[in-house]
Order: sequence, then C-alpha cells, then structure tokens
Amino acid sequence: MDDGLDGFYTSEYSSTYSGLHNHLLVKTSISDSKFQYHLINYWKRNGISDIKRYDPKQDYSFYITKHLYKTEKNIWDFFSD
Repeated sequence: MDDGLDGFYTSEYSSTYSGLHNHLLVKTSISDSKFQYHLINYWKRNGISDIKRYDPKQDYSFYITKHLYKTEKNIWDFFSD
C-alpha cells in the first residue's frame, strides 16, 4: 500500500482493563475496499476490525482517547507514509 497513509492511533485498555485494543484515524487516497482488505488481513490474527468512514459530526477525539494515561500501556502516536 504505497498510496500514502497519515493518521493517529491509540492503544488502550478498556475501562474494565479486560483487554488491550486499538483505535486508528486514517487519511488515505486508497479506496475504502482496498484499505479495509489490507487492514482486516493485517489484524485478522489479533482480533476484530470494525472499520467506519469518518463522520465529522461524531466526537472521535474523545472516543479514541478516553482511557489514555490510565495505565502505562495506554499509548498514542502519529504515523505518516
């Protein structure tokens, strides 16, 4: 996938600390279907991928960061290709 990816990710435990999970916000020129195929293929051995198109009316910034800094394993970073 050399079409360029820019985004932000978080890796965090849930509020019950029962399992680590990840959130991604991604900007890309890759088609939705191609991106979903590659992401699901990459993560299929690690868990479920729930992929949604960005909706600016939603409060994603709160949703993906609500558990940050509750433990040392709750991390975040930017990525760019």
